[in-house]
Order: sequence, then structure tokens, then C-alpha cells
Amino acid sequence: MDDIAKSSTSLIRQLLASGLGRREIQNIAADLGTDKYVKEFNSFAHYTTMMFSQISGADSLRDTVGGIVSNRSTIRELQLDCVPNKSTLSYANAHRDYRFFERVFAGTLEKIKRETAPFALRHPFAFDNPMLSLDSSVITLCYSLFDWAKYRTAKGGVKIHVLLDNSHYLPQVVGFSNAKEHDINFARTLALPKGTIVIMDRGYFDFSLLFKWTRENIYFVTRIKSNTEFVVVKQAEVPPAPDSPYREDLPRDRHGPNRQKKPFTVVRDQLIELSSRRGRSRCPVTLRLVTAEDPDTGEEYRFLTNIISKRMSCHVVAAIYRERWSIETFFKTIKQNMVIKTFLGTSENAVRIQIFVALTAMLLIALLKHRAAVDWNFSNLLHLIRINLFSYFNIHDWANRPHCEKPPPEANPPPENPVTRANSLF
Repeated sequence: MDDIAKSSTSLIRQLLASGLGRREIQNIAADLGTDKYVKEFNSFAHYTTMMFSQISGADSLRDTVGGIVSNRSTIRELQLDCVPNKSTLSYANAHRDYRFFERVFAGTLEKIKRETAPFALRHPFAFDNPMLSLDSSVITLCYSLFDWAKYRTAKGGVKIHVLLDNSHYLPQVVGFSNAKEHDINFARTLALPKGTIVIMDRGYFDFSLLFKWTRENIYFVTRIKSNTEFVVVKQAEVPPAPDSPYREDLPRDRHGPNRQKKPFTVVRDQLIELSSRRGRSRCPVTLRLVTAEDPDTGEEYRFLTNIISKRMSCHVVAAIYRERWSIETFFKTIKQNMVIKTFLGTSENAVRIQIFVALTAMLLIALLKHRAAVDWNFSNLLHLIRINLFSYFNIHDWANRPHCEKPPPEANPPPENPVTRANSLF
């Protein structure tokens, strides 16, 4: 590691510095009043302590507090004015308003968006409409400890709802609900701009929602339920399949594993109207049904959309739905790498705090991955960060040359003007 530039601060402090600054975090705390009557363990200290828990992989109060007090440099690098004990951290998780951590996450997200904006990250299709993926994932909890989150007879659960932007794979909206609550309730609260294309699974198949979005010029691509009654209004001719449904200038590093699969084989392109009494009354519009076959498995899929213009090929409609896999990758990344399977508190407030901190830590690591010249795997990068948390290397030089190789010709310039690749942040 002798060839890597040294730094006066540790990797973890440099990583935290890439997010919101101390003054910005303190302003959020002052705005929400989360430091009112607090003597020592203020909101900033709470934030850095929880971030240390996530980035280091400490999954309990004992590991988190023990990891801080075992090394004096940890206290200095986390900029802590006091060392919290387990009861103090537990009390703060239960009583400090989770909205403080939600605001910090939102501020970090906006900062990353501003940084990536000059590089014009965009989704892989030729049209300019914003494309968003909507889905949810359940985090199971022990019902005897988390009695506020009853899910099944002997199991608790909290559901995370995410609206993901397919241009840079960053979450646009994050919400929570009890695991028993239906997904459609969250979808109804979304305020989306005109022209947006929403990709979603059958959990969001609701006649009233589809009609509402159609009237508001919001487009959707989903799968139709097998028991949906409809009549075919027009049978359109299926044009020859293009070489690729993606735009011609799509960089090779945007051809991820999912896009390297054989494209769907479209067998039917139809305009339909819902024929059931409920369907006619709640969604009285003409919709488009694209039936396609997976060439690898032979399984048939039926995609429902309100994009009926001929300018949007049926082959592109099928390819759009396949992009929904990006949100599955997002949930897989956070569940496999961040500390959200065990919690540092049993209250609903503590659970929400830990999830927002996990999302914030995930953003900072994704930003480091985005800046690096090396094409990191997210899990590998996080693992090596955890090993080198208190190493005093320049974090960007270290990320560019993890094995002390000579700088590659295309290595990144200094962090203030990073070169980024047009690929996923995760």
C-alpha cells in the first residue's frame, strides 16, 4: 500500500464526508428540534454512530458501542464529543424522531443527484420519458419483540416501498408500511410528472389506479392478471424484431447480465377493453396487451400498458418490463449487504431509523463506486471498506488502485472532478 496516497483522515471519515456535512446535518436537527433538551448525545453524534454500525457491519448495541470505545481514534474520526453507552444509544433510537434520518437520507440523495447530473446518466431506451420501477419488499421481524408489526400468526414484518429511477438506479421515493398492508395503498399516494413510465408487477394491478394514471398522462407497463376479463378491439401486426430494443449509443458497460439475455419474442400485439362490470366502470379506456414468449424457458408473458402509440414498438414494451429487474437488484443489494436483518431497537421508530441509515450508507458507498476507475462489485467494495475502516489512505486513490497497481491510463482525476462511467450506481 506504499504507492497509495496517504490521508490525514481515515477511510470512514472520508466516506462520511462525501455525504452531508456536519453543519447541514445540524441544520436539519435544528429545523426538526431533535436536539431539544439534549445534553451530550446530539443528533449528529447519533447519525455518525449509526453510520459506523452500518458501514462496519456491527449488528448489535454491544458491537456498535464496543467498536467505538475500543479505539480512541474511532471517537476522533467519527467526530464524537462523547462516547455513547448502550442504554443511551437504545434510548435515542426509540425516541429521536426518525424524520431526522429521513431528511439526512433525502439530502444525501439530492447531493448525489447533483454530482451525477453532469454525466447525463439515462435509461437504455431511445425515448426521453422518465422511467421508474415500483416495488416493495418485506423485512421479517420477530413478533414477540416487534409486537407493533404483526404480519402473520407468529411473525412480524415491515414493508419497504421504493420508487426507483432507472436512469441511475437511485430511489426517488421510499415509504414504509405494515407488511400486511397492500402495495396499492402506497402507489395511490405517489405524485408523478406527466409522461413518466412506471414499471410494476401484478401487485399494483388496480383498475382505478390504471385509469387515474391514464387520465394524468402517466404511462405504465405491468403484467395482466390471469383472471382479467377483456375483449380484443384490434389485432395489430407484429413487426420484425430489431437487433436490439435499446438505443444505438448504449455503452457496452450498460449491457448488464439482464440485457445480455435473449429478448422476448413477441407473438401478439392487441388493443383491448376490459369487459367485466368492475373493469368497465373503473377503467373505461382502451389498453394495449403485448404477449411475448421467453426464448430460454418458453414461458408466455402478457404485458399490459396504456402506451398505445405505434411509435412505441411492441418489442420495446416487452423490453421495458424486463428493466423492472433493476429494483429487484436494489432490494437484493440492501438486504445482503446492509444491517437490516437485526435491529438496534424494537420500536417502530428504531426500525425506521436503521433502515434510513442503511439507505444513506448504501448511497455513499455507491457514490464511491461510481467515482472509481475500477469496475467494483458493490459487495466487494463494502467488504474491503470494512477491513480498512481506519486506514489512512486517500479513499479515491485507494478505490482506483485496490491492489496497489500502477494508475491505469484512464484513472480518475481528483475527486472534485471525477470521471464516471454511465453504469448502475449499484
